[in-house]
Amino acid sequence: MTLSELISFKVEIVNIFNNYEEIIYDLYQPIDKKLIEVAEAFYSDKSKLVLIKNNEMETIGHVCCFYNERKNQLEFGFFGQKDHKNDQVSTLLIEKIDDLRVKWGAKHIIGPINTPAAIYLYGFDRNDLKQKKYIERLTDNGYKERSRYRIFDMSILFLMASRNLKKPHDFIHIKSTNEYKGNDLKKDLYDISKAVISPISPDLVIPHELIDAILYVVKNFGYPECIQMTRDAETLELTGEAIFVPNIWPKHLVYKGKSDELRVVSGGWKKVKGKGMGYSKYHYTHFANICKKKGIKKLTVGPVNTKNIKAIKSLEKLGLPLEYEYIVLEK
Repeated sequence: MTLSELISFKVEIVNIFNNYEEIIYDLYQPIDKKLIEVAEAFYSDKSKLVLIKNNEMETIGHVCCFYNERKNQLEFGFFGQKDHKNDQVSTLLIEKIDDLRVKWGAKHIIGPINTPAAIYLYGFDRNDLKQKKYIERLTDNGYKERSRYRIFDMSILFLMASRNLKKPHDFIHIKSTNEYKGNDLKKDLYDISKAVISPISPDLVIPHELIDAILYVVKNFGYPECIQMTRDAETLELTGEAIFVPNIWPKHLVYKGKSDELRVVSGGWKKVKGKGMGYSKYHYTHFANICKKKGIKKLTVGPVNTKNIKAIKSLEKLGLPLEYEYIVLEK
């Protein structure tokens, strides 16, 4: 006899993309329908939303289960419940994750991955009391830590905004995404991200399937300048990029629906890799000036895998304070 048969809860396993509005607990920002549609484009039709409901048919717990066919693994996300002290609800959610893994024949379970993760992030916040409870319950059910990710406060850039750095003579700054037409931006974003980031920070390369999500959020909640590109002045070859994703939590959408907080999800320059920070200092100083004019109040960077020692040390060397640390589990 299963737990759901012993207690007065109703379990519904439904299509995520038709029932996304049921995902309401433990969110830093609400689910956006368009972003769920973006997620649908690169996940199997096996993906499901598990809902736990009480006798009044109120949703009191939920978890999304995505089947990644390429990796043959179940990726769960948006794990949340109304009352984090109710062990029965979280235990039931964990039971249903295991049931779907068996049903789909997945080799592993990994999570939380809150798809699209470039926007909603992944991992449990180890300093959040609710999410610490979830970590404990999953650990009790055979899960172990897979990885940790950190987000750093980058607001120190505002101190650089007043500097008048000399523009390096050998690159052209592409001012904003408005200079692109068609799908050229998507291709350039992926190509330059892979070229300049992959060798030093593979976890920060932006996958093809997430670029649509980033462009949608930038267009609707951010600014054209949130995506910054540079080219070599002579060859016109792309030499670098920086992508700032808006925080779409309602309290940050302060001016005509635009966000006052941005997070760097990717950034790097070919000619400064291992050879100093001249280009990036100019680039970020330029962007800090834009942010001040637009009323941006906070900048962060990440998530960065803690195993990426080189990236972590470089951020700490810049004096960036730690903002959050997230834990991803596996079974």
